[in-house]
Amino acid sequence: SGGIGGLLDLDSEQNLTISGPIVSSGVAGGLAVGQFFFRGCRIDVLGGASIDNLSAGGRNSFFVADRLRVLSGAAVRAGTGGQNRIQYRDSGVPPQIAGVVSPAAILSVNPALPSCPLCGNGSVNLGETCDDSNVAGGDGCSADCQHEGCIAQTPSYPSVPLCSDGN
Repeated sequence: SGGIGGLLDLDSEQNLTISGPIVSSGVAGGLAVGQFFFRGCRIDVLGGASIDNLSAGGRNSFFVADRLRVLSGAAVRAGTGGQNRIQYRDSGVPPQIAGVVSPAAILSVNPALPSCPLCGNGSVNLGETCDDSNVAGGDGCSADCQHEGCIAQTPSYPSVPLCSDGN
């Protein structure tokens, strides 16, 4: 507060949950403005949580590989002249915004964002050989999203890669 807007960078290879207040109220200083970066597979801003980047020209940027939710009762705010930007990987999974985002977020799809190892999300991600939208085994896709037929045919799994016979 009262200084030059700062930098916050929260980066997770898994889930990121915001459950309380994050506040910056510095001033713009030349090219320096308050910048908040949030990166994760799934990002949830819970009800009662707030992201207040109140620095003049403050920017909140979200990079979401799987899902972003701003729940009812949550707030994401940028200061005068500021921006909220959301990049998400899959156009079929747009951000879910039930809380306040002010000013309105600039949304863009970025398929180059890395996929997440989230078994059960219906997408075959890094380290998975299948994903049937559940984490139940015995249905052809194991509880850790590996093809059960390949497991049966690979006696030394997991010390050798699944179905590594080139077929």
